Amino acid sequence: MLSLVLRTAAMLLAMAGVISPQARAASRPHVVWIVVDSWRWDHVDVYRPGVALMPNLAQRAQNACVFWRAYAASSWTVPSVASLFTGAYPSFHGATMFGSTLRAEQILAPRLFSEAGYSTVAFSANAFLSKGSSFARGFAEFIDGNTLLGPGRKGKARAASVVKALDEWLGKRREIRGTPVFVYVHLMDPHWPYGPADEFLSQVLPRFGDPSELRRLIGELYFGPLRLEGEVAPDLQSAVRALYAGEVLATDRALEELFTVLERHELTRNALIVLTADHGEELFDHNHLGHGRTLYEEVIRVPLLVWFPGQRKRIDIHDVVSLMDLFPTSLELAGVQLKGDKALHGGRSLAACAPTSSWATRFQRWLRRKKCEDPSRTVIAELFPLKPQAATPPPHRAAVIRNSLKLLVASDGTLQHYDLMADPRELGRVELPSQGFKELEAAWTEFRKSLASAAPPAARITPDAATREQLRALGYGD
Repeated sequence: MLSLVLRTAAMLLAMAGVISPQARAASRPHVVWIVVDSWRWDHVDVYRPGVALMPNLAQRAQNACVFWRAYAASSWTVPSVASLFTGAYPSFHGATMFGSTLRAEQILAPRLFSEAGYSTVAFSANAFLSKGSSFARGFAEFIDGNTLLGPGRKGKARAASVVKALDEWLGKRREIRGTPVFVYVHLMDPHWPYGPADEFLSQVLPRFGDPSELRRLIGELYFGPLRLEGEVAPDLQSAVRALYAGEVLATDRALEELFTVLERHELTRNALIVLTADHGEELFDHNHLGHGRTLYEEVIRVPLLVWFPGQRKRIDIHDVVSLMDLFPTSLELAGVQLKGDKALHGGRSLAACAPTSSWATRFQRWLRRKKCEDPSRTVIAELFPLKPQAATPPPHRAAVIRNSLKLLVASDGTLQHYDLMADPRELGRVELPSQGFKELEAAWTEFRKSLASAAPPAARITPDAATREQLRALGYGD
């Protein structure tokens, strides 16, 4: 009886604003965003058990919300992560090119969490998301690829170094156990250049052909001037796909180690944990290798698993959602208010997907008419030129998706229709639009009208020398 009285009194005090922001923050869930760069959804056992590349994650998924049709806002890192941090489409945040910097007035998730009393930290192996970039705004600490690699080292910072840095940070800051944390982790292992340890490569090679021949081709790939665009020999394609699969297998091990670290430091007991990708990767599906060139499924459809606080069972969600939804979802679950303009220009909360045994919470959701699944949901992905163009406005490509129907908008405005149920690889266009496609075209028309209030392209900065070296090592030219 006494405990009930105390809880009721605490609730009334909180409603009256008597309890300090620090005390209220301490009861909020930790929020952890884990982003795996260049991670294809169809290489995940959760969606395709036959690939047998991520057995650890398949086990972890047994108490997660598994989103089957999640889409990134673009097909490369900068606009995609900017949409994740702002809950807005690329057209509205304006960070669409190499070197784009988010505007100072833009509201970013880490800043909101920091203002709400959260400890904020980022561990990013991606050179675009560096300590000196606008993506670091709002984080109390930002450990980037240059720090993870160490002085004088170049190349791709591996997941092991990220997990080690996270473990050390949490170990040194035991005082955060009384304070909620917002942690952003960005892993790069599946990103080009592919170079998995032999432990993982040996496991996947037999699936792609003769292992000795594949190793010979891989040697040529690393040390010979090979052309990997346009017409690429089938055996070389197999070698590249084997390397990528090896990286995914290694990522599964790294993710398991990361979750173990979170558990050891008690960051999973009351936590919202998100695992996703900033974009996928084309493995010659449409005659390209990499990402950032197209808006086909292999580069914009991404894995998305969410562990809501206290979740004990798996829930599968099959309607389309956007990574922009993670911004308002995380804020709602953490009780963080979005001040000012609440129109996120794209993102909508998925908090209703969280399982709950509370009758009061279910009733509140019913009153607000909040739903998890929405068959009528339309999501959009956008792609602008990666570098400045003379054209004004710059060429603009888009993908518009609802259910199994997809509309691809070329930079000249040409429309291509695809039925993903009948043609999941997008190999044949539908010539005669159905009513569903007309609705997609109408949605695109409405979106274009809304661009009158869109932001101008964001300012661009020149990365420092160390970051430029890291970008070159990852395959990006000057």
